[in-house]
Amino acid sequence: AGPASRRYGYELNITYQALRWLEIYGTISQDHARFRTPFEDGTGHIGVYLPNAPFATGSLAAYINNLGQWSGGLQLRYLGAYPLSSDDAVQGSGYHEWNGDVRYAFGSGWKAAVGVFNLLNTKANAMEYWYVDRLPREPAAGTSDVHVHPLEPLSIRVTLAKSF
Repeated sequence: AGPASRRYGYELNITYQALRWLEIYGTISQDHARFRTPFEDGTGHIGVYLPNAPFATGSLAAYINNLGQWSGGLQLRYLGAYPLSSDDAVQGSGYHEWNGDVRYAFGSGWKAAVGVFNLLNTKANAMEYWYVDRLPREPAAGTSDVHVHPLEPLSIRVTLAKSF
């Protein structure tokens, strides 16, 4: 909750069928999000930036299809830096990660897939927040601090599915 805001930006999506079996897909967006009047975000910071509104996001992917029973893909996801405080003095760092998958269709409705997430085991924060909290033995008014949700480490998901 906060005062009125103004947001504008753009999003560009491009798909290119490079070969019968190879599709390249890219997307990028940039955003300009500001409060119309200065806002005190509860941490003593006063400004017009919308906390947690990223300046840029994007992805780039290569998809492989039409290779008989095999298919798969490789994707780069990107989240740019973003303000955590309303005066933009505290910023989230953003991140990028690579994900991939390979799929095989057995026939009779059976499919198997292996997905690998965060292929390079990138150490980053998937999300960061700036707010006041109070832990034991801290001042009664609390302490402004960055709170994080780390990016999931390298992980693998195996799927076996049957379509009816």
